[in-house]
Amino acid sequence: MNKLSEKQLLIGTIAVTLLAALGIGFLIWRDFGTIAAEETLVDEIKGKIEAAEAEIAKIDDREHRAIANRETGEKEVAFLPAETEIENFWEVLERFAEESGVKISKISPTGGGRRSRRRKGKKATTTSISSVDQVMNLRATAHEFLRFINLIENHNRIINVIDFELSTGAQDFDGKIRHNLRVSLRTFTYSKKITNTIVSIPNYDQKRESMKAKEIISRIKIEEKTQYTLTTSIARRDPFVNVRRRRQEATVDENGEREYAHQETLFRELLEQIRTLENDLQIEKILIDKNLLFQLEKHRQVVRDAYHQLGEQIAQCEEKRLFTDRDLLEQFKTQVVLKYHELGASIVGLDSSQKQLSKEQVQAKRDKIAKLFDERRWKGLAEEFRNWKSISRKGEHVVDEARALAAEITDFQRRAEVIQDFDRRKIAITGIVFSPNGVSIAVINGKLRGEGDALDADGRVLVAEVGENFVIFVTEGVEIKRLQTRRR
Repeated sequence: MNKLSEKQLLIGTIAVTLLAALGIGFLIWRDFGTIAAEETLVDEIKGKIEAAEAEIAKIDDREHRAIANRETGEKEVAFLPAETEIENFWEVLERFAEESGVKISKISPTGGGRRSRRRKGKKATTTSISSVDQVMNLRATAHEFLRFINLIENHNRIINVIDFELSTGAQDFDGKIRHNLRVSLRTFTYSKKITNTIVSIPNYDQKRESMKAKEIISRIKIEEKTQYTLTTSIARRDPFVNVRRRRQEATVDENGEREYAHQETLFRELLEQIRTLENDLQIEKILIDKNLLFQLEKHRQVVRDAYHQLGEQIAQCEEKRLFTDRDLLEQFKTQVVLKYHELGASIVGLDSSQKQLSKEQVQAKRDKIAKLFDERRWKGLAEEFRNWKSISRKGEHVVDEARALAAEITDFQRRAEVIQDFDRRKIAITGIVFSPNGVSIAVINGKLRGEGDALDADGRVLVAEVGENFVIFVTEGVEIKRLQTRRR
């Protein structure tokens, strides 16, 4: 085989080099594509990680919101009877009928209640609300019927009056016009099904007591049923009776009307006091939450006084039986007496939730009392000390690092009392014989006294020092400086 010429070798070398370069280039291009794909995948993973971290960051807030919803969930449906309580529905209607004077002849279900039933194959829900419809046939006067409806609408459970029909009234044996009525009612039941699908929250009890959970709970407003009170029917005509039809009219008892008006005024006053106390306790809770304890004490004293005064009024109403009207007596029991006891329970809860005074708060109180002491404003100092004693529970309800400041506050009050007791002695310094290097004496209440002498036989007040124009006394460990009395 002939040897290749130099030209052929050069061409072959170039060709091999080109092929190798193309191969390497292809491999590099493929690697770049793989790298780009990997970078895209990494970016996607980073995006997922960031999204996951964002969701993780929301877990704490979501857990606290879930806790708040669970804690308020029962209250939100408190006005709905449980399925096991629906049997009491008829008893409630019968009691309302008895109170209002209505005669019920029949209660029957309509069969059209929209009960929520779980279909086969559907997942169970944690809550279920169903409606229960009833139809009543009854006989009553216009006022008895309106009173009956008023009791139903004001019941603490939801009972809706869907519609009613009535026939022309006829005079009854007692002279009153009564009507035959057909009333359609609807109430609701609440069924809570606890299942394993409820997500558990770690450290539930601890997180429930956290400030964040309590703050969310405080912002949740529980819807309440609105209520109204049916006014008296004295001198009111039956709106369902033809006024042109002649009938015997019952005379209005003017004394009875005046007595009812008096009782109604008394009830309104008591109810207004209840509402005022409710608002005051809301303010008290805000002051406690913000740890404004000194402002709290002044507010608290006013609220406690008002609460005790209301209790005395209620006791007087019960003892003297001031409410003789059946409707007003029922409202007095439910809207005043019962609410009064609920407010009492709230007061106990607020008293037990008080926080300890911080060092900054104790320091501020100490400085204020010290200023009053220096200015000899004893009345203001005594008032501030009473406020301090009450809110700090005699100086014990403070943080440990503020104990020394609390002791100073107590000492200021003690020294103020000693000084005031000293002032009541009316001590007059009418003359001083001062000797810088010898014995100095002073004329105190007409008698000569030197250093170490007692003013009285009890020895409670001693002369500690006689100066050029002053005398320093010591009594109960307190030094008191008094200037020589100027001659007029």
